[in-house]
Amino acid sequence: MMDLSHTAGIVGTQQAAPSNAVLAFATSRKLSARTLERMGVASGTVFFPELSRKSEGVFFKFTDGWKARAVPEKAFIAGKGFKLSFWNLEAVLRASPDTVFITEGELDACALVEAGISQDQVLSVPNGAVEKPADEPDQEARGYAYVLDALKVGLSKVRKFVWCGDADGAGHALRADMVKLLGPARFWFVDWPEGIKDAND
Repeated sequence: MMDLSHTAGIVGTQQAAPSNAVLAFATSRKLSARTLERMGVASGTVFFPELSRKSEGVFFKFTDGWKARAVPEKAFIAGKGFKLSFWNLEAVLRASPDTVFITEGELDACALVEAGISQDQVLSVPNGAVEKPADEPDQEARGYAYVLDALKVGLSKVRKFVWCGDADGAGHALRADMVKLLGPARFWFVDWPEGIKDAND
């Protein structure tokens, strides 16, 4: 599971639109500027503890706070006040679609939008996968309280969840927990082709 214990209070140079460096990174991931705009992705500079220095990053706005990924090196940080929640939840709740696609990362959610899925039908979990599934997922201990919170505020109206997680052991463990939390009767999942790990691949 991604460690988001480090938080930052101030973003040095957060911008409304992705910078040239972020656009170049997105292009390398086959994501267009239009998709980043539609998903409200921004850029800025912040200190990343994993890198022990400031770096430019891709910023993702959540209901409570923000999360950033360094570019081009991979590191993460969450802003002060960040609370775990599905990314893009507000857009999904406003649209109230019958089908919602869930990924393990914000860039994977952007990839689904790039591929033609509506931006108000995609969610990303906030902190990645677990090592192994639980018989009874403890929402607090495993960081899943945000799932129940989302169901309480309207996500329970969704008729079909399509899991688009990572094709690895941790991804399958997270999928198993999500089946229990969201309900097997309305839970579907994607099996990626051989050699493909996630939606962005």
